[in-house]
Amino acid sequence: MPVLVTVPERQYNAGEYETPPSIELNSDWSRVRVKLSRANWPETALISFEAWYSTDGLNWRRVGAATAEGGEVLDHLGEVATHSWFNIPLPPEDFGLLTRQLKAKVSSSEGLRSEITVEAF
Repeated sequence: MPVLVTVPERQYNAGEYETPPSIELNSDWSRVRVKLSRANWPETALISFEAWYSTDGLNWRRVGAATAEGGEVLDHLGEVATHSWFNIPLPPEDFGLLTRQLKAKVSSSEGLRSEITVEAF
């Protein structure tokens, strides 16, 4: 699974952040996954994610959104989760197009530390 962009772990104040301008997508990728590290997220924090998609770099449409809660979260094995994952399917009608781009926006209700990684498959 190719890593498209990684924003190194750092402190984020409450607010909205966008990944670097836009990410070029291969014509055969059908999904993207955004991974956020959960380094001591405040108990009351809400972290939201949006994925924006374009085939021309001018007209953008939202193709996915999700929200994660702060604090300690258990994974499927009952262990403390170190990451939150957001999976976004890309519009199937656009498979095969040479120009496809993605922008990701992350917002948080409180300050937190996180690394943001965007992968495609």
